[in-house]
Amino acid sequence: MNRLNLDDTIETLITKMSDSNPGAIQVCIEILAKSSKIDPQGIPLAGIMYLDSMGIYGPNIWMLFKDVCRENIALMIAVLRSYQLGFITECNLKDAIVGNCKIDVDLLYTKVKEKIVNFDLYLSVEDEQIPPTQGT
Repeated sequence: MNRLNLDDTIETLITKMSDSNPGAIQVCIEILAKSSKIDPQGIPLAGIMYLDSMGIYGPNIWMLFKDVCRENIALMIAVLRSYQLGFITECNLKDAIVGNCKIDVDLLYTKVKEKIVNFDLYLSVEDEQIPPTQGT
C-alpha cells in the first residue's frame, strides 16, 4: 500500500518516504530539487512517486542511491525513469538494492537518454558528474 496521498506537503512526503533515515532524506531532497533540471519532460514528484509505488522507503532509498546508482542523482532518476518506461522491473530493482543481483545502470541511463529528448541535457557538470558511457 502506498504511503503518499494528495494531502501531503513536501515535508510530510519526505518524512513518509525516508523513515527518518538521513541518507534517504538527502536523496529525496535531491530528487525533488534536481528532477526538473535532469528530466525536464518529467513530473517533478515522479521519482518519489515511483519509489512509493514500488514500496521502496527509508534505508532502501539510500542503498539504491549509494550502492546501485553510485551516489549520482542523474543515474538515480534515470533508473527510476527506467522503471516507468518498462526497462527494469520492480523485482529486479529491489533485488539490486539488497545485493541479490546487479543492474547495468549505465545501460539504463543510455536507454533513457535515447527515449527521452533532453534527459540530463541541461545538467551542468558543476552540479553532477555525468556517468560514463558503456565501453569507455
